[in-house]
Amino acid sequence: MRTPSCSLYDISLPESQKMIQLGSMEIIPLTTEIPVEAYALRVATCRTENCRLLVSADNRLIEVARSEKIEAFNIETERNEAGRHLP
Repeated sequence: MRTPSCSLYDISLPESQKMIQLGSMEIIPLTTEIPVEAYALRVATCRTENCRLLVSADNRLIEVARSEKIEAFNIETERNEAGRHLP
């Protein structure tokens, strides 16, 4: 496991695979533009899965998640802050 001061770019593919196997990370791909109404679904998924952290490049999603008290970070602009929240 990485220390809380790591960057998201410090996590290698094998480490990601290990975290997924241990159940501490899940990657949910989103491959299309999603309408605004779908933000609620994405935030609800975070709640259902008891996510501690949401990382996205979608600023609107981040705003919605934060308004729902979910820790959320922009991977493009807040990568180091997000990395501090990883185990």
